[in-house]
Order: sequence, then structure tokens, then C-alpha cells
Amino acid sequence: MTQPAVADVLVIGSGASGAAVSWRLAGLGASVICLEQGDWVDRERLPKNHVDWEVRGR
Repeated sequence: MTQPAVADVLVIGSGASGAAVSWRLAGLGASVICLEQGDWVDRERLPKNHVDWEVRGR
């Protein structure tokens, strides 16, 4: 049987705000678990060489 995860903070959602607060709290020494419902983003698949990268990614 696995042990349950234990953390100081649980952040729901790793969008812009969730990721920022998770990063900040972890930097201050807190143990952080961040839950995200969406898919894992493969950085190599993101178009980043064009000004309209966001539109091209849809």
C-alpha cells in the first residue's frame, strides 16, 4: 500500500496563477502539490518561432 501524499499546500490548477503561486511557495520552502486536469504539454510541439504562436497552436 502506498503512502498518501503530504504537503504544506495543495494548489488546484496549474494555469498562470496556479503555477506562479506554486513556484513562489516552493521557493519559500513550502512543500507544494499542484493538481491539473489538462493534458501534459510537450514543449517541442509548441510553435514558438512566430509572432502569432498562440493562434498557430490551436
